[in-house]
Amino acid sequence: MEWYKKGQLVVVPIFYHIPPSDVRNHGGNFRKSFYKHQRQKPAYEVQRWKDSFAEVGALKGSHIVGNSADRSDSEHIEKITEEVVNKLNSKSSSGSEESVGLDAQKKEILKFIDQNDTRVIGICGQGGIGKTTLAQAVYKKVSPQFVGNSFFLLNVREKIEKHGMESVVNDFLRRVLNQGTGIGIPLSSLDEDRLGNKRVFVVLDDVNHFHLIENLGVKYLGAGSKIIITSRDRQVLRNTDAKIHRATYLKPDDSLKLLSKFAFKQDNPSDEFWDLANEIANYARGLPLTLKVLGSALYKQSTEVWESLIDKLKECPEEEVFSQLKLSLDGLNRVEKNIFLDIACFFKGYSRKDATDVLDCCYNNGARSVITKLVDKCLLEISRDEFRYYDNLWMHDSLQEMGWEIIRLESEDPRKRSRLWRLEDIHLLEDDKVTDSVKAISVDLLWPTGNHIRIPRELQLCSDAFEKMTDLRLINFFSPEVFLRTIYDVLLKADLKFLSNELRYLRWDYYPLKSLPSSFNPKNLVELRLGYSKIELLWSEDKDLLNLRVLVLWECSKLRRIPNLSRAIKLEVLNCAGCERLVELPSMEHSTSLRCLDLSFCSNIKIFPEVPVFLNELDLNHSGIEVVPDSIGHLTHLKELKLGSGVINISSNLSKLESLTALYLNNCKITEFPELPRNLSKLELQGTRIEEVPSSISGLDKLEYLSLGGSRIRNLPSSIVELRALKVVRLFSCPNLTIFPSFPEEIEEIDMQHTSIEEIPSSISRLKRLKILWLYGSQRLKSMHVFSHHL
Repeated sequence: MEWYKKGQLVVVPIFYHIPPSDVRNHGGNFRKSFYKHQRQKPAYEVQRWKDSFAEVGALKGSHIVGNSADRSDSEHIEKITEEVVNKLNSKSSSGSEESVGLDAQKKEILKFIDQNDTRVIGICGQGGIGKTTLAQAVYKKVSPQFVGNSFFLLNVREKIEKHGMESVVNDFLRRVLNQGTGIGIPLSSLDEDRLGNKRVFVVLDDVNHFHLIENLGVKYLGAGSKIIITSRDRQVLRNTDAKIHRATYLKPDDSLKLLSKFAFKQDNPSDEFWDLANEIANYARGLPLTLKVLGSALYKQSTEVWESLIDKLKECPEEEVFSQLKLSLDGLNRVEKNIFLDIACFFKGYSRKDATDVLDCCYNNGARSVITKLVDKCLLEISRDEFRYYDNLWMHDSLQEMGWEIIRLESEDPRKRSRLWRLEDIHLLEDDKVTDSVKAISVDLLWPTGNHIRIPRELQLCSDAFEKMTDLRLINFFSPEVFLRTIYDVLLKADLKFLSNELRYLRWDYYPLKSLPSSFNPKNLVELRLGYSKIELLWSEDKDLLNLRVLVLWECSKLRRIPNLSRAIKLEVLNCAGCERLVELPSMEHSTSLRCLDLSFCSNIKIFPEVPVFLNELDLNHSGIEVVPDSIGHLTHLKELKLGSGVINISSNLSKLESLTALYLNNCKITEFPELPRNLSKLELQGTRIEEVPSSISGLDKLEYLSLGGSRIRNLPSSIVELRALKVVRLFSCPNLTIFPSFPEEIEEIDMQHTSIEEIPSSISRLKRLKILWLYGSQRLKSMHVFSHHL
């Protein structure tokens, strides 16, 4: 059993003519046998046997009764053999919580896929029944047959609601046709022909518009293409002529197994909880979401808690998923419940980092641990973003709707609820009837394509409404970074005279006024973001900024100056990118926590700023600075530095920055190669006037990326071969470069497009790790040695 506990052994007990309970509880003949052994063997050895048999008796196995009503021994042997073979052949994924009970359903869908005359397969069922999980299991099985021509499009319904159907159609067609621009609706005959040349496998998750399938041009896809659609609406699938599979509830054995996976972290309940677990599994009636939530809520809980929970369940309507799901909140404290509600209302789909940063402002840095707990309790999921490579916060629709319902139950009047997140609710701020119950407001200002809400594009808010919201802690009027899209204009009917002093997070993109209210005391404010606003001056008097950590004022083209920040001793980020009228910064002497300063595109900043020595990132790209002074040598903690096109002189003290790993000097007007710190891993000198690279560059033994594209460089020194860490070199658009340089053997990518080189030497064959060589536009190239098969 020790090997079994370590997961290194599969145990299939066979109870031959003996009840499993006798094995678990040492009853019947087992009792007599152990009594005999106790007189002949050491007590510790007999106890070890007892413990092992108790554990074996608690496992799921085959019980051969042996009476006339039972099947024959040969039939039992056949069934046991099949079970053992299935266990031995199962992949690691088959033992996961998500795969419980899916095998039969997966086989049915795979049969549809194997049918030549079947293109579209539909999976329908209620929320929480596992449609998406089933589709993912099939996708993992089938996608290797469509290498490079398969993808999984999650949450189609929500994407249509947020961005319009055309956005989803374009996303689909871009992936199928492998092109970067949109296609448009309706499809042209040329697009239809191109689709006909594509054999793809695609899963469209949570579709609620049958028109979508027509607009996607699914019927034009090439022979052998397969499309799986999940939907809560069976009629949507009927209209697509799909072969429909109706997702089924879990069978009793699988329900118990899934519950046990979460409640006990094993396949079966322990003996003490056997009857209680069966009662809970029966109550869930095979709904996977309920089993996962209740199992997580009961993990490591006593039998008394289980019994109490069962008593509670008896009082809830069996058909109401909301009642079942809300039980999972019982084990949460006040802060945990509030963070769950905030995510349900505001942050579903956000990156985990961004949401955590905002929530940390409101809950004193407690969000990270709470999010982990919510994931463990199956109230929240972390999904990997396919393209941006970060983790997103996600929760099932049923859980989100539960959160919404909790807020709605606070009051029939939305003005008296704690959170406002719908545009329909925000319009309630057009008068002053709102109350101090409102704690948080968050609205996406992006105007949805094909807007069906019939809400005016301009939101005229009542300034006096903010005076009523004295306990407001979060304002988030945000606009996603989507180009060429219309946003809502959030305007004020009069100057704003009041903002809650309880505010922890204030983001108001396109803020319409010249300043914040003079009465506002930002003593609790952690983040202030006023991007693209009309702000000219935040406030005229000194303010208590003890808790301020992030100040973002980017693209505030009318901003004239930054107020006194001497009290902002916790300030970590100051971003003034694009503030064209900003001339200088206030004294940063006391901002010892500052780690990131962005003054890019601040064209009127002429003097190199005096910044704290602990700064990690400094961006002065396209600023008005021409000279980098000797004082830069004091920034010994600087890791990333970006200098702009106006720079003509850089102090040699730059070489003292031993923490610097990334240096960007693109388009600087320097003519000589600067003295550099030795620990650089990335160096960009694109568009500079440098002609020669000194042999001393070999001292940069940690350099991995070097770019001199668009410069006047004539050649690289032979010492470049000593840079063993170098992986990428970019020398594109260097017309003075005529000789192919010697590169270190470890190089993986070389970009020499639009250069004047005439030949590729045979020595290139020694570059065994070279994967990419760009030579496009090098028109003087006459000969090329046949080289590495790795390219």
